[in-house]
Amino acid sequence: MARKIEIIKMSQRKLLGKDLDPCSSEELQEISRQLEISLNKIRARKDWLFKEQIEQLQAKERLLLEENARLRKQVISKCQYPGLMEVHIPAPISFTP
Repeated sequence: MARKIEIIKMSQRKLLGKDLDPCSSEELQEISRQLEISLNKIRARKDWLFKEQIEQLQAKERLLLEENARLRKQVISKCQYPGLMEVHIPAPISFTP
């Protein structure tokens, strides 16, 4: 078990670019291949996340545009009927004997 852990740690150090001096050309090519595969997976995941975020933002934009249109209609209708725009504030109640 300890040997497996050491092998994994050594592999991790190599993938991080450390302890590469004793590596052969073939080992370096394999490390490069593994890094390319990892980078491709990371880029694909990042692209997917960006697409999801764009879709969410576009949905939010549609909702905001709909709300904006609704509010615009509401303002226009109140401007056509100015009496609707008046705000009635009740007079304060006084409790003087």
